[in-house]
Amino acid sequence: MTEALIIIQLRSEAFSRGMTIIAVSLFFILLMTFVAFYIVRMVNRSLREDNPEFGKDAVMRKRAELLAMAKKKQVDRKRTEEMAAKVAAGTSGDDQEPSPEQTRKSAQEAARDKLKQSAAEALGSSCPHCHIAMAADESLVVCPACLTVQHRVCFDLSGCINGCAIDYIYEYPSGAFRDLGER
Repeated sequence: MTEALIIIQLRSEAFSRGMTIIAVSLFFILLMTFVAFYIVRMVNRSLREDNPEFGKDAVMRKRAELLAMAKKKQVDRKRTEEMAAKVAAGTSGDDQEPSPEQTRKSAQEAARDKLKQSAAEALGSSCPHCHIAMAADESLVVCPACLTVQHRVCFDLSGCINGCAIDYIYEYPSGAFRDLGER
């Protein structure tokens, strides 16, 4: 009987040691989970504070930037209309102020002539993309912002060599304007 009591006592000591190890392990896992959560939270907070893309300040800055761009575009449009009106007034002999339609058409014609002249001057020179000579029978494109002449295929693949953000292009020799939103 004493042997049975010793075996039961040894089993209960082994059981209590095993339970102690399990309890300590669970406590350690729980502690490490809290520590990891705290570290992740602190890293997230520091990233948010360092990155200006987060928060109300970033939204307000972006909004102000977009408003400034819109105002600049509006001012540029007004300047273009004024310049076109001056050009149209200088070419007509009468003292009447030209209509907005006439102003727009004369500005378009002046722009078309300038772009066509740039394309004609570039014939025989090499394309900035592929460095192959541009011929009169090829389809060419003129960037209205920087007046760079390029093969149409090269432009369609890579855009303007100077990285211009443009809404339309001038196609040579057809003389047509192509809106880039309709690509």
